[in-house]
Amino acid sequence: MPPSELQDTLHYTKPASEWAESLPIGNGRLGAMVYGKTASDILQLNENSIVYGGPQDRTPKDARKNLGRLRDFIRSGSHADAEKLVEQAFFATPHSQRHYEPLGTLTLDIGHDEAEVTNYWRGLDLGKATVTTEYEYRGATFKRTAFASYPDDVLIMQWEASEKTEVTLRLSRYSDVPYATEEFVDSIEAEDDTIIMHGTPGGRNSNHFCCVVRVRDLSGDGEVEAIGNCLLVNSSRFTVIISAQTTFRHENPEAVCLAQSEGAMKKNEILLQRHTPYYTALYNRSYLRLLPDAFSIPTDQRLLAPPDPGLIALYHRYGRYLLISCSRPGYKALPASLQGLWNPSFQPAWGCKYTININTQMNYWPANICNLTECEDPLFDLIERMAKNGEKTAMVMYGCRGWVSHSCTDIWADTDPQDRWMPGTSKSPLPPIPKLCVPTEESISLAHERGMALLSYLGAVYVLWR
Repeated sequence: MPPSELQDTLHYTKPASEWAESLPIGNGRLGAMVYGKTASDILQLNENSIVYGGPQDRTPKDARKNLGRLRDFIRSGSHADAEKLVEQAFFATPHSQRHYEPLGTLTLDIGHDEAEVTNYWRGLDLGKATVTTEYEYRGATFKRTAFASYPDDVLIMQWEASEKTEVTLRLSRYSDVPYATEEFVDSIEAEDDTIIMHGTPGGRNSNHFCCVVRVRDLSGDGEVEAIGNCLLVNSSRFTVIISAQTTFRHENPEAVCLAQSEGAMKKNEILLQRHTPYYTALYNRSYLRLLPDAFSIPTDQRLLAPPDPGLIALYHRYGRYLLISCSRPGYKALPASLQGLWNPSFQPAWGCKYTININTQMNYWPANICNLTECEDPLFDLIERMAKNGEKTAMVMYGCRGWVSHSCTDIWADTDPQDRWMPGTSKSPLPPIPKLCVPTEESISLAHERGMALLSYLGAVYVLWR
């Protein structure tokens, strides 16, 4: 990449050796972490409605009738008795809300020994929302470009090389739990140029998911063949299209996936051109640059170097990129989780859901001030659903009108206590609500300043504040 284009790029001179070193792409709903390996590349995939289990009725039924006793214990200073009563009558059962799970992994077996690779480079271009991997191997040049298209709602990887190469594509879904060897899917089938995977994350009433991977040869003399549950590609130029859906949004996710991937294949030559303006319309609204800016130095080396103001500005722009990539308006859109959109684990920390006593709010602190107001829409949608569920929680647990939520929620807008955690039950029923409502007030103010229509905001906020 020319030095002039590195100013807005996180770039490295070696592949990712672990998940935390890979580079994220996302369209708000569908995302991937791209490793950029040469022997066997990895795209770790996520779809934000893949969670273990469906809605639950967890509201503690004995809380309300013990509320008076609890208050008496607190007034008399019998705090140990109060905590014991909270454990008995105020903790929800089951104790946990639904946790987030990965969609799976797409592996590209290429066979290029890293020891023989030269001029390796990979980078995340924040200005274009693309991840590129480039290198030379035995005299041939190779380039892969990956991005998450918002208008076409698919993930794309474009392969370009100076010679034909045999690549095997494998779609899988293995647990990261130690010693687990099971593949957590119902079926993986390959036919012609397509792999289709079906599965259920587990738990009662869980969302069923479907993932479709399709390959289109663009070289004119390439070949794509299904072998077992894999695709064998022999080409110098081809495109990989990944679509995924669940029953959270669609009754027949496979039909939607096939339609989306087929539509993307027909637009193959203009997929990147379609993707870019939908992203830059948000990203280009503001730009922070600090000098001096040592942008030509690989990002991992800059982290070890003396203080670099340009790196601080790059980090700021990376934060805006992440919010755009993991929280976009759409049908039944979901907000940024504890890890945004990206999660490789079947047992992620804190369930990788929404911790609303501070972490969810922190995700959205930059939204308005960084001119990304639309990115808050999925959060408003979730809060509206929480308000409805929270009316039941408030009445059943506390005998109160209005609505209440505790320290966490999930994609089902669960408002009951989470975990056997005393602060999350006895101290946090109220604070999350005003904290969550602060962004709505900011959005109204900024929308008014920019002349945007206020009716949709006012309608949503009225439901929350009434």
